Amino acid sequence: MEIPDESFIKPPTTLDATSKNGGTGLSELWDHISDARVFQDADTDLPLSLLCYLNFSCSGKIGKAQWRDTLFNGSTAAGPSHNYLHTYILGSYITDTIHRNLVPKDVVATSVVMGSPNKWGRPIWEQMPSTPDDDDAVLNAATTYLGRLVPLSRLVKFDKSPSRAVTCTIGPPPAGLKMTRLPTLREPAATVIWRTPDDPGYLLARAGRHVWRDLEAIFAVHRESGTLSLEPFLRHFVYPQAIEGFRVWIGGSVRGKNEGKYDDLVEWSALFKSSYFGDRSLAGYAAGITLAEFGKNCLFKAMNKYHKPNPDLPGTEKRQIPYRIAESIFWNTLDQHVDPLFDLLETNTKASSQKWDNCIHSALLSAYDQCCPHETPRQIEAYVQGRKILDGWKGEKNAA
Repeated sequence: MEIPDESFIKPPTTLDATSKNGGTGLSELWDHISDARVFQDADTDLPLSLLCYLNFSCSGKIGKAQWRDTLFNGSTAAGPSHNYLHTYILGSYITDTIHRNLVPKDVVATSVVMGSPNKWGRPIWEQMPSTPDDDDAVLNAATTYLGRLVPLSRLVKFDKSPSRAVTCTIGPPPAGLKMTRLPTLREPAATVIWRTPDDPGYLLARAGRHVWRDLEAIFAVHRESGTLSLEPFLRHFVYPQAIEGFRVWIGGSVRGKNEGKYDDLVEWSALFKSSYFGDRSLAGYAAGITLAEFGKNCLFKAMNKYHKPNPDLPGTEKRQIPYRIAESIFWNTLDQHVDPLFDLLETNTKASSQKWDNCIHSALLSAYDQCCPHETPRQIEAYVQGRKILDGWKGEKNAA
């Protein structure tokens, strides 16, 4: 089976909008617009664009909507997929991808809708609300697993003119269609993490954090945490080694200062071998990530020494030390040499562990060299003192 190695979601532009108050990056993507947009009816991107808008649109005012005799004029919540990472197993074609990510009825009854065994529901194309007062259909669309596969988070009207142009107008939905979130209802493709024993939340999409650093949380398939939609596929195909491998896509939208803004989109894709999950865990990978985190902390210690080489003399104020730049260089360098980390998933041998150690050490030196100038005699002296800490990072880890 061949799976194309390319972007899974190519952001369409047909339903995007120019926001007068947009922030940075992709704040205009799937934002709101007061004027109707016009397309040609042969535009094949229109269904995908509509689906993306219903899932990822920002919060805020989006004008008015008249549905039958009822006028809706309130602010809208952000789309149900806004701000957190989603994980999907990729198939060789779209229907195969959908099949691989569907959640069985028994899992929905026990895990998707908390405390309710009767939330399987029906897809909206079988039970579309006909009026704002169609209570059964509205409840199905907002609170059931199948009903939310295509979320009715906005009211959207398409008008076709004699010239074959299609006009799209968007308005706020009734309150009954507001998408329920944790802890009432769990999105199966999102990763649940527990911030405290009583506070579940989704693993957020963050522009400054590489997705592969969170694979342990993402591939956890316990009913109370991890990514629920992965559990049936892993249990039936991967754990028994029934397939050689599979491709996974992980991505999402990054929120700006509030849910009315976007900062970025992130995505990451990789081919996983079933042998990675021979013990049903990612033990070797977890140890590799822990080691990299420890190396990063040693990098900061080395930078502290560089900026205050003499304990009896004042040094650079900590707020002026470029920790964030160094950390970014460190992780970006590792991102280019992550293969040895995946070797740990498969073999977890001393040789594969040494390769990953070498990658960490090279990334540490790259970040330290770029953030700690060493041209003048005084800089060189400070650089050497910090470098001693950096060169001994692995020994410090072993001692700990």
